[in-house]
Amino acid sequence: EILVRNGYGAVKRLQSACKDWNEDLKGRYGEETIPAQEHPRVMECRAWTEVLKEVTESINIKYANRSYICRYYQDIYNELKKGRSREQLMDAFDGPGMLLTGVLVRCMEKEGIALGRETSADQILENLSKRYQPHKDKGNFNTRIRQMQAAFEETLEVFDTKDLEQKEDQELLARKCMSLAMECIRAHIFVAIDCGEEQMKPAKQTVKEQKMEHQEGGMMLCSQS
Repeated sequence: EILVRNGYGAVKRLQSACKDWNEDLKGRYGEETIPAQEHPRVMECRAWTEVLKEVTESINIKYANRSYICRYYQDIYNELKKGRSREQLMDAFDGPGMLLTGVLVRCMEKEGIALGRETSADQILENLSKRYQPHKDKGNFNTRIRQMQAAFEETLEVFDTKDLEQKEDQELLARKCMSLAMECIRAHIFVAIDCGEEQMKPAKQTVKEQKMEHQEGGMMLCSQS
């Protein structure tokens, strides 16, 4: 896409037929090869998207608001306070985290209607699934929490400081909801695919981060008013 934008029209994507180019070379010389297969995180993302479609369908669009975003984010925090075993992380990110994602999708749908760009919840989730890039999805548990917290704060900032009757602010809210929804999806994939003992070891933190984690378990609470 970058090359095309810069005037290079005769461009095509090269992709190995097998797992990678080395396997292609093996095949050319009659050796046994490892077939190509989709990245496990991408497969998990697609499977989770199908679950999220059913959950989102059960959420009325009237719940697409700041209060319910805060409510389910608070519920994630409450679950994480109980511990950080794989089962406890699943309870957090696959329980209230799933509901939070559904509310965020409804928020995007609601803003789309306000902007005259009606897009169904299923279409929004398909778009989220296509946006997922496994090779850029890196980090341990602390990374997930920091990224989710940042996306959450940015979303609330739009609710609290912007005029949601204005087109540009409606578009901004939709983008922030999309970012937070992606963090919820990444958190699920982390637990389902990557969660292990090494990933759960605490990373080096600044004094500010240590203080915040001590006070709020790594996540800040919010007012639902």
